[in-house]
Amino acid sequence: MSAALQKGAALPCDMQRPAAVMQAMLDEGISTRRGIVCARLEEVYATVTMPFQLRESELAQDQAILFPLFRGMSQRDQARVAIQLTKACRAVECSTVAR
Repeated sequence: MSAALQKGAALPCDMQRPAAVMQAMLDEGISTRRGIVCARLEEVYATVTMPFQLRESELAQDQAILFPLFRGMSQRDQARVAIQLTKACRAVECSTVAR
């Protein structure tokens, strides 16, 4: 029985397009997910007044992504994920600058 693990990556603070990075990774066959989801920011809670701010959670939602790791994942596969993540971040950063 193998258990899937999630490993996270925080995107650079100035990168405002995690969905574009996630799509670029998916285009290369690497599935990702949001780092966290702040349920309190969902539409169903729009009328609820929060007595405090959770800025770190919001930053994590905006800037972190997860990708799967598992026991037995080869060094080559790990390197592929790292290389594709680097390429995706660079591509998104370049397209953001070019706008």
